[in-house]
Amino acid sequence: MGVRSGSRCDDRAQLEKQLARLLADYREPALVEEFCAGPEFTVGILGSGADARALGVMEIVPLQGGTENFIYSIEVKRVFSENVAYHVPPKRPPEFVARVERVALAAYRALQCRDVGRVDLRCTCDGTLKFIEANPLPGLNPGWSDLCVLAERAGWSHDRLIGGILDSALARLGDSALARLRGVARARGA
Repeated sequence: MGVRSGSRCDDRAQLEKQLARLLADYREPALVEEFCAGPEFTVGILGSGADARALGVMEIVPLQGGTENFIYSIEVKRVFSENVAYHVPPKRPPEFVARVERVALAAYRALQCRDVGRVDLRCTCDGTLKFIEANPLPGLNPGWSDLCVLAERAGWSHDRLIGGILDSALARLGDSALARLRGVARARGA
């Protein structure tokens, strides 16, 4: 939350201004991170624990300028079709894409995320992958939310994505969860 086009700071005065905005807007502690000037990736993940698997990797490519100052901010996301291209799979060597998947899966598992999530990574100038964040409750709005865009471009329908999330939850929770869902459906007349 709070990542805006002006969030990148080059000096202490800018940092203090951004921190004041974040503290006022969200009334909770703020996280200050190193800015990584390389490409940005998001990895969609389904499943839990050892059964978690990458749905796909998406590279977020700025349409104007390079990555050295690019921030995938809320302003960019609001009009993403004018600001970024989404490459699924990334136009990178397969070994590199596999490494992105491995790092994202390791983060997802270490954080004990379950059923669905999205892990964002960015490279430093020297190509080192850095963890940005995990989204354990990613948006599911078709055509808009990063996970849905990634899934669609990886050949998944929205119904298949939602079904995959439900399958994971049901596998994790067992037969009792399925029985409860059937009871809810019957109660609603479905």
